[in-house]
Amino acid sequence: LYFFFFLWKMERDTFDKWEIAEVFGFGIKVVDRDLTEMRKHDEFSNYVYNPSKKRVCIELVGYKKFLRYKDSLRKKKL
Repeated sequence: LYFFFFLWKMERDTFDKWEIAEVFGFGIKVVDRDLTEMRKHDEFSNYVYNPSKKRVCIELVGYKKFLRYKDSLRKKKL
């Protein structure tokens, strides 16, 4: 049953930060830190939006692109 619920979630394009943490297996503080950095970066700020004061929506595609960007920065430092 959980597997089918997970597949239903994957058909959506926006998630809240708790769902992003669950999908990627990150802690909520890691996701919060990433969202702060995404909002500051012009290229990724389009993928995070707040429809109300307490809600945040993150586009899954944008979060994946952000993780790839962070990975490329880390590899450049090596």
